[in-house]
Amino acid sequence: YPTKLTIICDLDGTLLPKPYKNESGVLCNPCLEEGAAFSPIKHLLEEGGTIYGVTGSKITSHKPRFWDNIPLAARVEGRALLFCETGMALYRSDDKGEPVEDEKYGPFPGNTKRYLAIETVNTFVERARKGVRQWFADLRDSPSLLDSKHFLHSLAARWADEDAPLTHDPKQTPRIEVRGDTSDTVVGVMVAGVPIQFGDKYLTPCLEPGEIEGVPTGRLCFDAVVPGLNKQLVLDWLVREQVVDLHAGATVCFGDSPAGNDAGLAAYHNNGIPFISVCEHDKKVPEFLVPCHVGHNEKGSGVAIGRLTALQHQASGRQAIVDLRTIKTLASAARSTL
Repeated sequence: YPTKLTIICDLDGTLLPKPYKNESGVLCNPCLEEGAAFSPIKHLLEEGGTIYGVTGSKITSHKPRFWDNIPLAARVEGRALLFCETGMALYRSDDKGEPVEDEKYGPFPGNTKRYLAIETVNTFVERARKGVRQWFADLRDSPSLLDSKHFLHSLAARWADEDAPLTHDPKQTPRIEVRGDTSDTVVGVMVAGVPIQFGDKYLTPCLEPGEIEGVPTGRLCFDAVVPGLNKQLVLDWLVREQVVDLHAGATVCFGDSPAGNDAGLAAYHNNGIPFISVCEHDKKVPEFLVPCHVGHNEKGSGVAIGRLTALQHQASGRQAIVDLRTIKTLASAARSTL
């Protein structure tokens, strides 16, 4: 087990800064070191802490945005792991700090993996394209759906009539990402361009029950995945493989979508691994997590991680204890500063 604090974090909307358009109108996806959570994470790692990132994205997008930003020493020492594709793939560091997939890992019982049928993928993509067009048509006709300064307004006229392209280019919005190295190893489909508060209306109806599951994620995305695949499987594996200790009081989860694709990270909230919510919308926080809600996305994470780091420092080389009661107090204090 790690001998100091461990944080298990969703990435987009939780640790990574919000996408923005630069002066040329190009959508930029900033990396960890550009945001408010980077310095507190760096300090936690300097105190001997550990970080495990969990994302629905592939390694290609989050290696430069997350992994490469983690101090080299922490990576090489095994104090950083990256779970990609909603936990279907696990990456560890080699002796040079580069991520290498753990081929023995699998999130399902028996360390196995599961994939979507190609027919299911094709049907969902076709339906999702219609849903995205409808979303942009409604935004075009009812601009009050979003803040007047939101960059999606500038896209509404075009994408109300055009199909979202199939691409992994993070600069393209809207887009549909089919996540799999081959057509018979697809673990999910991500749709970008529909704000989290509208995902259920426009994209949930596109799912085929029993064949594919999906929830709104991050700020502008919707993840459709293999039935049963969710972030709780990451926690289950960490506990099963004795990577984290439920009884040590030394592990905390973070997420910005506690009622969506981060719900699995809250599965052990009352059983040894408390969850801190940094959800942007207070009404999206389940009642049992309200006392541990900080809000403000990566800014909230930064403040909370900073306070966790202070607790670890005060432990003077020992393992800090962060049980649920401590996290409730910490979250309340963090909220008061934001």
